[in-house]
Amino acid sequence: MIKRILTVLLLFPTLVCAQINTERVMTIARNALYFEDYVLSIQYFNQVINAKPYLYEPYFFRALAKVNLEDYQGAEADCNEAIKRNPFVVGAYQVRGLARIRQNKFDGAIEDYQKALHNLIEEIDQFLKDDEKVKKVGGTFTLLDFESFRSIGTPAVRSAVGRGIAKYFKERKDVEYCRDANGEICRTRSRHAAIYKVSQD
Repeated sequence: MIKRILTVLLLFPTLVCAQINTERVMTIARNALYFEDYVLSIQYFNQVINAKPYLYEPYFFRALAKVNLEDYQGAEADCNEAIKRNPFVVGAYQVRGLARIRQNKFDGAIEDYQKALHNLIEEIDQFLKDDEKVKKVGGTFTLLDFESFRSIGTPAVRSAVGRGIAKYFKERKDVEYCRDANGEICRTRSRHAAIYKVSQD
C-alpha cells in the first residue's frame, strides 16, 4: 500500500507537468488530415488545443477534419473559435461558410464568403503597397499567391471568389497584367494571369 502511494506521489507531478511538442504534434495532425485520417487528426488537434488553447490553427484544421466527417455543427463551432483567436484567417470564414451552407444557414454563409473576399482583398492591397515584397518577386506576382485558400470548399465557391478577385483587379488603375512581346497576357502553368504593379498612388 505504501509503495502504491509513493509511486502515485512521485509520478503525479510528471503526469501533470508533462509537455508536448505542439509543433511536432501539429505536423503529425496535418499529415493525418492530408492522408484523410480525419478521426486521428482530430485526436492530435485536441492535444494541441489542450496544451495551447490560444492558437487558432488547431481549431481551423480540426474544423476541416470535421467538415470531411460531415460534422458541420462542430466545424462551425471550431471556425468560431479560430476566428475569435485570429479574425484575419480567410480560410476559417470559407470553411465556416461551407459548414453553414450544409446546415441551410445561407445568410450566415453569404456573410462569411463576403468577409473572406474582403480580407483577401485587404491582403492584396497590403502586398501592392509594400515595394520590397513586390521587388522580391521581380515585380510580378500571380493570383496564386493570394488564393491558396481556394483549395477549400466547392468549385462553385472557388469560382465565385475568383471572379470577385478578377473584378477587383479590373477596377484597379495602378495594376496591370504582365504581357509578352506579342501583347498576350503572361500566364503561369496553372493558367493564372501574372500581374504587376505599375504605379504607386
